[in-house]
Amino acid sequence: MYMKEKTGKRAIMLAIVSACIFFLSSLLLRHWLLVGSSILFAIGHLNVTKENINTN
Repeated sequence: MYMKEKTGKRAIMLAIVSACIFFLSSLLLRHWLLVGSSILFAIGHLNVTKENINTN
């Protein structure tokens, strides 16, 4: 997943990609509660990723 080495930039990019996939799929399904959940997921996932980068 990280290719050769684990870096903070790659971790953030992976978090953004997963959040965007979740968000776009909920938009395509036109399920508005899922859209709200995907936004909350994106915020939480990015915060957890940033915290993991800071602790390493």
